[in-house]
Amino acid sequence: MFKRDIAKSTPSSQDRANEGVREGANQPGYSIKYVRAVLYKRALRQAQCKLLFMWKLYILLCNQKTFYVGITNNLGKRLTEHRSKESFFTKKFSDVRLVYSEDFNSKIQAAHREKQLKGWSHGKKEALINKSLF
Repeated sequence: MFKRDIAKSTPSSQDRANEGVREGANQPGYSIKYVRAVLYKRALRQAQCKLLFMWKLYILLCNQKTFYVGITNNLGKRLTEHRSKESFFTKKFSDVRLVYSEDFNSKIQAAHREKQLKGWSHGKKEALINKSLF
C-alpha cells in the first residue's frame, strides 16, 4: 500500500463533518444531532432549576405590629418553620402572617433587597405592602 492510498483511506475533517461527526468534541464519534440533544437537555434542566430555586423576599406581620423581613428559596417550608416556632425571631409571636413577597433570580439579588427593606421604617414597609411604593 502506498502513502497516497493510506491518506485516502483516512477520512478528512470534511468527510467527518459530512457524516455528521462533530469535530473537536470531547468524545470523538458523537453526532451533531446527539450533541445538540444533550446540550438542549442541559439547558432545559438549568432553566427548570432556575424556576424551582427562585429566591423570594418576604415580609411577615407578627402579632399585628412587627414586620419580619427574610429571604428563602422555599417559601412554603419557611412559613411552616415560622408558624411552628422553629425560627428564633418569630417564635415569640403567636400570630405570624405573610403580607408581602417578591421573586428574584439569585440569592444575591434577594439579599440586597432584604438589606434595603430592613433599613426602612415601619411606615415605609406598610406603604410597600399597600402598593403605595414600587
